[in-house]
Amino acid sequence: MLYAIAQEEDTTMAPLAEVALADRDPVVRETAAWCVAQLAPERWRTLAATLAADEDGIARWAAGFTDLLPT
Repeated sequence: MLYAIAQEEDTTMAPLAEVALADRDPVVRETAAWCVAQLAPERWRTLAATLAADEDGIARWAAGFTDLLPT
């Protein structure tokens, strides 16, 4: 679902993706991170810094693509 939301570029769904950043499944968190970055890059820049302590490293990985986002 998160992948489809990002593909549709429905920015109103960014808050849903943000909630999924707290999911237990690392694949869901990874997809949610990508989705938020696609739909709300300015919000992702804020979230990436706060997610650096993710126990599975997903947020640290996702933070690495912050530099690739449009400015």
